[in-house]
Amino acid sequence: MADNELAKALAASRAAFDEERTARRLEDAQVQQALSLSLSEASSESTAPPCAVAPPQQSATPAQLSTTQQAAPRMQRAEALTTFGLTDADLFFVKATDGSFATADVERAAARRHGSAAAARAEARKRSAGPSDAATTKRSAGANSTATTKRSAGASSTATTKRPRVEEEDAKHASAALDERVRVVAPPSDYVRVVAGPPGAGDYVLCVLQLALRVECNPPLLAAARAARDAGCRLTVAVALRCRTARHGAFELESLRGVAAGLAGRRADVRRRPRGRRGAARGPRGGRARGLLRRLPPGAVPVRRRGARRLRPPRVAADAACVVPFRAPEATRACARAYAFRSATAARRKRVLDGPGFEALDRELLAGRECAYDDVTEALLADAGAVDRALDAVATCDRAVSRVTSMVGGSTFAKRRWASYKQRGLASYGKRRNDATSVNAVSRLSAHVHYGCIPVFLMARDAQAARADKFLDELLVFREMGYAFCGKHEAAIAADAYSTLPAWARTQLADHAADARRVVGPERLERGESGDVMWDAMQRCLIRHGELHNNLRMTWGKAFLRWAPTPRAAFDLAMRLNDAYALDGLDPNSYAGVAWCFGGFDGPKKPKTTPITGSLRARPTSTHARIRDRYVALVDGAYPAPTI
Repeated sequence: MADNELAKALAASRAAFDEERTARRLEDAQVQQALSLSLSEASSESTAPPCAVAPPQQSATPAQLSTTQQAAPRMQRAEALTTFGLTDADLFFVKATDGSFATADVERAAARRHGSAAAARAEARKRSAGPSDAATTKRSAGANSTATTKRSAGASSTATTKRPRVEEEDAKHASAALDERVRVVAPPSDYVRVVAGPPGAGDYVLCVLQLALRVECNPPLLAAARAARDAGCRLTVAVALRCRTARHGAFELESLRGVAAGLAGRRADVRRRPRGRRGAARGPRGGRARGLLRRLPPGAVPVRRRGARRLRPPRVAADAACVVPFRAPEATRACARAYAFRSATAARRKRVLDGPGFEALDRELLAGRECAYDDVTEALLADAGAVDRALDAVATCDRAVSRVTSMVGGSTFAKRRWASYKQRGLASYGKRRNDATSVNAVSRLSAHVHYGCIPVFLMARDAQAARADKFLDELLVFREMGYAFCGKHEAAIAADAYSTLPAWARTQLADHAADARRVVGPERLERGESGDVMWDAMQRCLIRHGELHNNLRMTWGKAFLRWAPTPRAAFDLAMRLNDAYALDGLDPNSYAGVAWCFGGFDGPKKPKTTPITGSLRARPTSTHARIRDRYVALVDGAYPAPTI
C-alpha cells in the first residue's frame, strides 16, 4: 500500500515537472520566434546574413514542441565566438548540448554583450562583410548602431569609444586573461535557462569576496562586473567574514572597510555576508541571483532565488591569489617540489607578467555613480571604533586571541607599506632576508597577501622591475606551489592533512615514533613555556604580534617533534597554533610551510638518520644562537611596527 502511494506521489511530481518544463519551452519558442522575425528582416537587407535563422513559425503545440526544438538552428562554439565577437565568458550562461548552442541563445548573449539586438546584428554584419562591401556595411549600420550606443550602452560604452586604441587593446587582452582565471563551479539548472529573455528589474550578480578583499585588479570582482554589465543587472558585492578570533575578525573588518571605500562612486551594492543557514550567501531583498562569483580556494556557496525552490543560478569561481592560476595543469602536475614547479610554470608566469594588467578592465567595468552599503559597512566607514562593536556581535569570535593594533588590514595600509618597502628594502631582500632581528628587511605583507588586500600581480611586476629575483622566487614559486598543492589535494587535506605528507617522511616518523623524547603539554607550548629560550621567544612573538619571521618559521615548526608524544600530535599542534595566532593562518602557503617542517615538499637528507626526526632535514634552535639574545630583547621590548 505504501509503495502504491509512493508511486502515485512520484507520478504526480513527474507530471508537475513536465507541465512546468512544457510551459518554459513554449515561452522560449515564442522568444525565439520573435528574434527569428527580426533577424530575418535584417538579413534581407544584407547580402551576408550573420547566421542561419529558422523561418518564422505561427505557433507550437506541446505535441509538436520537441520536433520544433530539434529543428531549431544551432551554432558551434567557434562559430558563435567569431560571428558576434563573443568571448568564452559570454557563453558561460548559455546551455550547451553536444558542444553546440541554440542560435537564439547565442543571439541573446550577443545582444547583452553589445548593448542591444540591433548592435549585435550590426557587429555580425561587420564581421561577415568582405573587404569590398565593408564601407557600405559601415555606412548602413552607422546611424542605427550610433543611436543604440547612445540609448542603451551608458557610461561604460561611452568611455570605451573615447579610450585610446592602445587602452582598448589592453582591455581586450586583459579580458582574455580574465577568462583564463574563471571557471564554472556549478552550471545552471538543466531545465532553467537563467539568462533567457530580458532580466528583471531586481536581478543582480552576487560577488562573494572572502580572500580577495580589494577593488584594484581583482579577477572575481571584474568577472562579476562584466557578467552584470552583459546581463543588464546590478552588481552586489558581499564580503564573507569568518571572524574566528578577534585578531582575524578585526583584520577582516578593516579590509571590508577598504573594499567599501574603494567602491565608493562605483555602481555596486556592498554588504557583509551574514551567517545564514549552512553558510548561505544572501543578496539584496527582492530580485533573483543571476550568478555568483567568488575567489578560490574552493568551498561552494549556494545562492537561491527567493520563492523558487528549483532555480539554481550558475556559480563561477575566479583565481585572484596567484600569477599562474593554481588549478592550471602546469601548476598541479608539478606541485610536489619547488624546482619542478619553477620549471613547469615558467612560460605561463612570463606570459602573465609581460602581458597587460587588469587596470584597463578596472576603468572599463567599475566606473559608475551609485554605491549602496548595508548598516555595518556604513558604520565601518563612518567610525573606526565600529570594528570592536561589530566583533562584539559575533558570538563565535574567540576573544582570547587579541587584536594586533600595529598591523592594520585593508588595501590602503597594504599599498602604503608596499610603496615604502619598494624604496627601502626590496632591492636588498636577497641579502637581508635571513636576519630575523631586521624585522623590516622583509615586506611583512603576508597577511595582506593572504586576504588579498594587495594584488600579487602588482607586487610581482614591481619586484621584476627591481630585479629582486629571490623575492620573486618566494612569491611566485614557493608560495604558489602551496596553492597548487592544496588545490590538487583539497579533499585529502580536509579529511586528514597529515596523510598528505610524502610517504617516505611518514615512514621515517613512524619508525622513530618510539624514540625517547621530553613531552611538554600543548597548553605550555601554546603559552611559550617549553624551556627553550629561543623557541619560547618565537611563540611569544606569534602570540603578541601575529607574525613570525620566515627564517624562524621552519625552526619553530620542527621543534614540535621533540616535545609532542607522537608525530601526528606534533603536526596537528603546529598547524593549530599557526592558524590561531598567525594573521596569515589558514593559508595554503602556511600549510606548505608547516608541512615542510615534517618532510613535505622535501626529500630525505643524506647523512644517517637521527633520533626522533629520522632522515628529515634538521633545524634546531641552536641554529640561531648568534642572534638569540637580540631577538629575545626585540620581542619583549619595543617591537617595531611596519614602516610606511
